[in-house]
Amino acid sequence: MNICEYPDTFHFLPLHSIQGGNCTCKTLNCSSPAKHPRPKNGVYAATSDPALIDKWKSLWPDGNMGLATGKISDIVVVDIDPRHGGLESIKRLEPIPDTVKVGTGGDGFHLYFKYPQIKVGNRVNWLAGIDVKSDGGYVVMPPSMHASGKRYTWLNHDWGKISEIPPHWLRSIVSQKKDQTQSQLSHLGEGSRNNFLASLAGFLSSKGMSDKKQIDKALQSFNLNFCSPPLQNTEVERIAASISKYKSEWNDPIPLLENKPKVPSMDEHYLPESIKPWIMDIVERMQVPIEFIAVPAVISLAAAIGRSASIFPKKYDNWQVTPNLWGALVARPGFFKSPCIAEAMKPLQYLATLEKKFYESQKEIYSLETEIIQAQIDGIMEVIRQRSKKSNNDDNSTLKTKLADLYLDLSKKKIVEKRYVTNDPTIEKLAGLMAHNPRGLLLLRDELFGWLKSLNKPGREGDREFYLECWNGSGSFTIDRVSRGTVHIDSLCLSVLGGFQPGKLSSYITNMKQGGAADDGLMQRFQLIVYPDLPEGWENIDRQPNEKACQKLTNLFNSIHKMRNTSPREYRFDDLALKEFVHWRTNLESRLRSGKINSLHFESHIAKYRSLIPSLALIFQVVNDLKSESVGLSSLNLATKWGCFLESHINKIYQLDCDQNITPGQVLATKIIQKQIHDETKVRLILRRSFAGINNTQKLDQACQYLEDLNWIKMIVKKTRGRSSTILQINPKIYLKQFHNSLLESLDLSNPKGTHQK
Repeated sequence: MNICEYPDTFHFLPLHSIQGGNCTCKTLNCSSPAKHPRPKNGVYAATSDPALIDKWKSLWPDGNMGLATGKISDIVVVDIDPRHGGLESIKRLEPIPDTVKVGTGGDGFHLYFKYPQIKVGNRVNWLAGIDVKSDGGYVVMPPSMHASGKRYTWLNHDWGKISEIPPHWLRSIVSQKKDQTQSQLSHLGEGSRNNFLASLAGFLSSKGMSDKKQIDKALQSFNLNFCSPPLQNTEVERIAASISKYKSEWNDPIPLLENKPKVPSMDEHYLPESIKPWIMDIVERMQVPIEFIAVPAVISLAAAIGRSASIFPKKYDNWQVTPNLWGALVARPGFFKSPCIAEAMKPLQYLATLEKKFYESQKEIYSLETEIIQAQIDGIMEVIRQRSKKSNNDDNSTLKTKLADLYLDLSKKKIVEKRYVTNDPTIEKLAGLMAHNPRGLLLLRDELFGWLKSLNKPGREGDREFYLECWNGSGSFTIDRVSRGTVHIDSLCLSVLGGFQPGKLSSYITNMKQGGAADDGLMQRFQLIVYPDLPEGWENIDRQPNEKACQKLTNLFNSIHKMRNTSPREYRFDDLALKEFVHWRTNLESRLRSGKINSLHFESHIAKYRSLIPSLALIFQVVNDLKSESVGLSSLNLATKWGCFLESHINKIYQLDCDQNITPGQVLATKIIQKQIHDETKVRLILRRSFAGINNTQKLDQACQYLEDLNWIKMIVKKTRGRSSTILQINPKIYLKQFHNSLLESLDLSNPKGTHQK
């Protein structure tokens, strides 16, 4: 076949052929031998690309070739089948135009016509024994081999004389009702009856009728009542057996390759004894991973302690670490990020409430005392003014001294509400809050991605740098503005806590890896960031909170609250802990200098564990023994255990580069698991959904081939009353629990870019 002989508009597709008397699709008793397409997406694979057509010819030198009909090839074909009354029907349409004509292997013929100005669809049994092939259809081309052993041949091959469809034919074709009536069914040809009964059997099977005898009984009844003449009973039995066998013989699906590394889960051994009962009680009642409570709880403790305590990790050096921490929970929407943070924040919010009540109770007293002092100042000033008017030379030094004392008292009478938490401050307001709360604050955001985006807004270019400086917890800062004057902050100590959706975080990680605005070290400051695997199973637990554990925790936070009003405490490791810390740090520094860490961002992240481990050790020591004067080995060991745990999570998070990792097949698998794509869905309808990652024919074909190789789906070409359709049949075994969880663990597309951007 030389495609140069044909019009440029023609789009070809490879078809199966006959080999050893059977169709090369290797389907037992194939219903359309040597006629159905080889590509999984059927007629939609049709192309006019000579290189691709030559490749098909080299792959299948003895294969049949089809021509896509309709507007795509600017052609409409009328298919006459003499075995089902086609010759008698065509006589009623005479005179037959002189046009391109093909003799078929079934002793019928094809008439080729130009595609008209109006839309023409496929018509099955337009007249008895006559089909119309147009948009979405295709025909077999010469010199393809028919199942009978005869070849398709050109009877008239003059493309210059291809005819228009006769007007009275065209009117009849386009006005024919799409729904076939019972009378039309009675004129179905043998091939159409076979296809119709096969479709009916598939429909019954999809609705739960899996027994072959039941399907056979239903088909036999329909065959006798609606097919004229009816098919042989043996043929109907074959159809029923074929469909029921096809539907039941699904191999076990193969789990997808996982994109993300597995991470360890926390257990109760990660928790300090003083807060373990409280955390475990919340975890059990909410049915969430332990780390979803433990991480925000530890950050709330860090915010409560603030600069009230610090640690010198070396024995003699003046290197000082303030336990100031940033952290985040990563999970898809609906997986309790916000409720977990809110529950873990209750003790800190309790302290904030105490301060607010104290402020409200003292505000009126301070206001009254301020008015009294101001009245005294006004009285003295009046005396001085009167003396000045009378040119009285009396000495005013005593009055001036008293006036200075009153002004000093007035400045001391200013009351400011002490704060623990803020949510959405401007930098100017945050600076004021930090100036009045030198022991530290917590910035709490439900969605951290929104906060990160706000740092890039025009006019806020300096905000990122300010937050970067707040992370150490030990610096100071002075803001000088013409309009606002000078604001001096003795202590830049700010903890940060919130949640991330994986999809949004992935875009931030991608920007960071590409050297964008996110690549400034801000992400590396989130040392306590966790992305746990979702726990299996769920149990409804409805009980009162553990009041004893809650009271113990309240007492702990009250004690820390009092510690903020005393002189800052300074800690060092005891001898055993110091020896272990030197050993741990030596290993860390050797690792950082080995050149074996491939990711610079990951390397920068774990480099900040130099301060993380001492910070955690100090927090664990304080919460377990407020009276201790040094940090012991047990607290350090728990801190290093947390370090290993957190490192595995940040490794998982830094692999959230979805552009590179998520394949079209994985996107399609996710949509199937989420039941956004159902069994028997037409492939072309999937493409119309424009799912990110499978938004063109090539990617959809790739996705279907991938899942078919893994026994997730089967692609079936079905002939209907209109055009043939390629449908997607889904292996029901993928909805079993183990396969469902396997997919969710390996792939997270809660908000894929575009949704996701693949």
